[in-house]
Amino acid sequence: MRKVEKAERQWSTLPELVLDAIVRRLPSICDFLAFGRVCKSWRTISLAVRRDFMAAHSPYLLLPVRIPSQTFEFYSLQEKRCALATLPAYRCIGFSHGYLIMTTAYSPLLINPISMHAIRLPKPPNTYASYHATLTETPISPNWSLLLFAASSNLLQVFEPSGWGLEHTPDAWELMDLTFFENDLYMLSTRTRVALLRKASEGDEMKLQETGTLPHNEERDILGPRHVHGQGVNYVYRLVKSRSPAWEEVQSLGDRALFLSCKCRSYATLPNPEKWGFKANSIYFTRHNLWYMMSLDDSRMIRLQAELRPGTTSKMEARHGRGSSGFSLSAFKRSKAH
Repeated sequence: MRKVEKAERQWSTLPELVLDAIVRRLPSICDFLAFGRVCKSWRTISLAVRRDFMAAHSPYLLLPVRIPSQTFEFYSLQEKRCALATLPAYRCIGFSHGYLIMTTAYSPLLINPISMHAIRLPKPPNTYASYHATLTETPISPNWSLLLFAASSNLLQVFEPSGWGLEHTPDAWELMDLTFFENDLYMLSTRTRVALLRKASEGDEMKLQETGTLPHNEERDILGPRHVHGQGVNYVYRLVKSRSPAWEEVQSLGDRALFLSCKCRSYATLPNPEKWGFKANSIYFTRHNLWYMMSLDDSRMIRLQAELRPGTTSKMEARHGRGSSGFSLSAFKRSKAH
C-alpha cells in the first residue's frame, strides 16, 4: 500500500501526453500559471503550449495592491473575477515586452508572469525617480535597456547590461511618458511635445534630440488618448509622420478594442474583441473602480458593471483635468508572447 501511495505522489512522472491534455483544458490563466510551478516537467509542458493557451484566453488586468505586499490581484476580463498571485516584489511600475517591471524596496525586478523568469537589477542611482518604467526590448536579448523615470521630472535613468547611467531631458521639459517604436525611443512632455531618444551612431552613449520626423506605418502607430474633465476618455490621437509632428484624431480603431492602463499611461489593443464579449472600435477604461466603455462609433460612454473590486479605487482610474495634456504615449502593436 505504501508503494502505491508513493507512486501516486510522483506527479513529475506523468506522461507528456497526459500533461499536455490537462494543461490545454485548464479554465484560466491563473490555473495555467499554477500548473507551471508544480515541478520541472510540468513547467516544460506549460512553456511548450503557452502560445496556444494564451491566444485562447482574454488578457488579465493587474490590479494595484492596497498596501505594499507581495500578493497581487489579476482580474480576468473573460471570467469577471479576481485571482491572487504571489510575486517577489511590492509594486508594479510598468509592463513591457512581456515583463512586469516591479520594485523590491529600492531595486527593480523584471518578471515574466507566464514563465516566471525573473531578473533582479542593482539599485538605481536615484530611487525617487523610479515611478514609471519601460524596456527597449525583451531582456533576454543582448542589447536591452531599462528606462526609469518619475512623472513631471527631467531625469531619466538608463540601465544597460554594463550598468546604470543618467540622462536629462531638454531644457524646461517635464517628462510624462516614454515609448519604444521601431528601434527608437520617444518621450512625451507635459505640453505634448515629442523628442527622439536614440542610440548615437558613433557609440553606445544615449543622447537626446528633438525630431521633425516620426515613424508611421500600417501595422503600428503611436497613439495619444486624451481626457476631457468629467467625461472620461473623449478622443484618441495618432502621432503622424510629417516635417512638423502633429496629433491627428483617430476616427476608427477598426476591428480592435483599446484598453487603457493606470491614468492612461499606456494601453493595450485587443484584436477581434467580440470573441471575448467586447465591442470593436471601442475604448475600455476605469474610473473610481468602475468599468466603462466608450464607442468611437457614437462617442457614448457606458458603465459596464458595478465594481472591479469592492471597497477599493483602482489605480487604473482615468486622469482628468482641463488644461493638462491628458496624453499617454505608447506603441500600438499586435500583442506577442515572450
